Amino acid sequence: MIVRIVGWLIRAGEFLIAVNLLTLLIAAFVKRSRELAGGLLYMSGYVWAMTLIAWSAVTVYAGWGWFLTILGLVVGGVGIVPVAFFCLLFTRHWADLGELLFQCVLAIAGYAFGPRLMAKD
Repeated sequence: MIVRIVGWLIRAGEFLIAVNLLTLLIAAFVKRSRELAGGLLYMSGYVWAMTLIAWSAVTVYAGWGWFLTILGLVVGGVGIVPVAFFCLLFTRHWADLGELLFQCVLAIAGYAFGPRLMAKD
């Protein structure tokens, strides 16, 4: 069941990447659409962050078991991300480590650039 949920979240995240790229491209040329693009980017950050946390929890559970998964989730929810980073680093899963870092960049970029685009100049 968890695999289906994470798969659904990943597909939603990929769809949001495509939609955000399209709206940001339009916003680069049409000034009126910048608020819409910023709001969409900011809300997409939530989906990307939720995907990151769920994917990290599944990764840690598969690699190191339930104890470290619960420990990572207890530390504010986002504590699972560094645990997943070290899990992938020590098990030398480089492609998955790159995907984890890419998801971190997506979530942070959504939170950082969304409000800047929504601000009226």
